Amino acid sequence: MPPSPAGPTPDPTPSPLSASSNETQESLANKTTLPAIEVLAPAFTQFDNAGEWMAFVMPELPLYNWQREELMRMSGYLDPKTATRGNKFNYTDHNPNRSIYCCANGSGKDQVLIAGFSTFYAVTGQRSKVVITSSSDNQLKTQTEPHINRICESANKRFGQRVFHSINHYKAVPSIGSQIKLFATDESGKAEGEHPDFGGRMAILVNEAKSIKADIWDALSRCSGFSHWIEVSSPGDDSGQFFDEYQEALLSKNHYPYPLRTGIPYARKITCDDCPHITQAQKDAIHKRGDLIAASSLYAEFMSVLADTAIPRHLLNYADETTLEYTGSLYKASTPCRTGLDVGAGVDATCLSGWAGTELVFEEQLVEKNLLLQLPWIKERLAHHGFARHPILGDDNGVGQAVLDGLSIAGYSVTRLRNQGAAFDKQTYLNQGAEMYANVRDLLQAKVIGKLPPHIIRQLSIRRWVRHNGKLKLEDKTKAKVLLKNKSPNESDAMVLAWYNLHPTDFKVPALTKPPQAAPQLRIATPADLQRIELEMFLGQIKHIQGGSTTPPKYITDINRIL
Repeated sequence: MPPSPAGPTPDPTPSPLSASSNETQESLANKTTLPAIEVLAPAFTQFDNAGEWMAFVMPELPLYNWQREELMRMSGYLDPKTATRGNKFNYTDHNPNRSIYCCANGSGKDQVLIAGFSTFYAVTGQRSKVVITSSSDNQLKTQTEPHINRICESANKRFGQRVFHSINHYKAVPSIGSQIKLFATDESGKAEGEHPDFGGRMAILVNEAKSIKADIWDALSRCSGFSHWIEVSSPGDDSGQFFDEYQEALLSKNHYPYPLRTGIPYARKITCDDCPHITQAQKDAIHKRGDLIAASSLYAEFMSVLADTAIPRHLLNYADETTLEYTGSLYKASTPCRTGLDVGAGVDATCLSGWAGTELVFEEQLVEKNLLLQLPWIKERLAHHGFARHPILGDDNGVGQAVLDGLSIAGYSVTRLRNQGAAFDKQTYLNQGAEMYANVRDLLQAKVIGKLPPHIIRQLSIRRWVRHNGKLKLEDKTKAKVLLKNKSPNESDAMVLAWYNLHPTDFKVPALTKPPQAAPQLRIATPADLQRIELEMFLGQIKHIQGGSTTPPKYITDINRIL
């Protein structure tokens, strides 16, 4: 617990937290950028870490172990459990803290991690800038900002002066030029262009990171110069930037309980078991809503809701060499050879997906409006990969029909499929396109399909089901394009075509190539053998001990040979 503050002389009539009615964010910002900034007061510098800061400003809020540990880690202790006080790492833009916290609902992430660290960061460094963003303005207004306001108000009272100045979505510490900015990431323009002030530092905190859209992530990535990049969220679908970075941390073994390594994502999962205030009655009530809800809400597990996701992300893990579950195909077949062809008309690319049995051999794509010019390119690419004589499976809808006609006339083996055509299982699927994605899902569940590149895994895992008259169909591609940074999932569509009408029963699991070992011959020890070994055991032990030899005595070799 830090000592009582001994800062500047208190204002006899301290001002309230909120700024005067004529103050704006611009006027407060101007206060923080005055040329002459006071040296940090001893009252600010006495706090070794954000945990101590919270104990001072919010003594009524006891911290859990995980909260204390992570506030210390954010403050520079790479391994809080073995840290010595004061022996801290100085995070910089060259070696930043890039922590990712996947938290159970109600764990206190806004109240402690975000509010506690952001206010600590603001008061313990000159010209410190904290940028807090969330996918929801309501989240900022009802949870994040109220917690920050309470800490700021408590700090002002305890210091006996107006340390923090505040207006809506903006807090300032004018005496040292620090600021906290909050905004919702509903527009990419709001998210880009944040950099530290001259001579200062910057921390970026992304709240509810699971819901941040791809274009917003792109805009945030253009912010530079940060010493901290902290992502905090309850879990969502097992896809997207938040999930990918969490998986990256697990794969690189940069996660709790290991010490933090700077510059790459560091992950920690916070479950209901880490939070004593979540009662058993609350847990029981959530469990009644189903195992999937409980796994996500209580135990911070990333989930794909099967009713909505065409191909759940976890089914792809065995085919993704960047995951710990990677094994590759169980089947390893090299036939049949075939190519999936998804035709674009210039806006979207035309894609070829060539397969030999269970393994992807090649992918090619071309953006070309003139369909007549696509034909020679397709022929050349197939010949280049040695696939000219193998079947082509293509979508016969719209522009694809003309290209398939040209290939058929040229003598290629063409199988015409229609994404909008009738499904075999007409009770479940509205069309053939939806049924083909379901078939690939079943093949992945059986671990038939071999290693897949990251862009295919991403495209497959974001396609969603919608219902039409009680039947499943794929959500319109425009929704997928939003998640793919305005790129169409053509490569996955070409792959799905290549797997049309193939099933696990079409492949055989390879037999074990290692021949079975012959059973060892059993030799029965005779009485003479046992007498000799008993004598050698006695003599050998003495010799072995006296000579300090590391070579096993002869009696051990004899026992192994006989028994």
